[in-house]
Amino acid sequence: MLQVIGLQSPPAISLVRIALGVVFLVAAAGKLPNQRRFFLVVMAYRVLPRRLSRLYAHVLPWAEAVVGVVLLFDVATRIGAILAVVLLVSFMAAIGRNIARGRTGLPCGCFGGGSHQQVSSSLLVRNSLLVLLALLVAIYDSDGFAPHAAYLLSFPALALSSIILFPFVRQRFTPPRTF
Repeated sequence: MLQVIGLQSPPAISLVRIALGVVFLVAAAGKLPNQRRFFLVVMAYRVLPRRLSRLYAHVLPWAEAVVGVVLLFDVATRIGAILAVVLLVSFMAAIGRNIARGRTGLPCGCFGGGSHQQVSSSLLVRNSLLVLLALLVAIYDSDGFAPHAAYLLSFPALALSSIILFPFVRQRFTPPRTF
């Protein structure tokens, strides 16, 4: 099936890898110039204590930059793609937690503290798609897809994504209670 849609060809995987690299570099570039503003966005999420929020706000942009460079220049690509999955799932957890709390007016912070995009279910969907693309890059081998890597990476990442998406889906499709 993957051959039919052209995803098994190296050019398609390269295109996905480069696109992911650009996304992570742009995200880092939006955060690095004003880490104080990004720290305030991280604090607004109310997921981490203040000290961990400060550390996260300082380390995350550099981690995104490393992932972006690794993917863009095809150096240690599998490691970069796995790190991309880890970062994306952590973003989904924070976004999902705030959606579950009803806090959807928060700035996303995805591409820096000045972004006008707010926390929403569309961010969860977008990040889920990015996770799938990163998994494709991670499991691709020069000889094709490596089945062992697919099992090791796909199921845990998809399970975590499902767990994160579940509260939103349940809330969205559960009829309101009447008393």
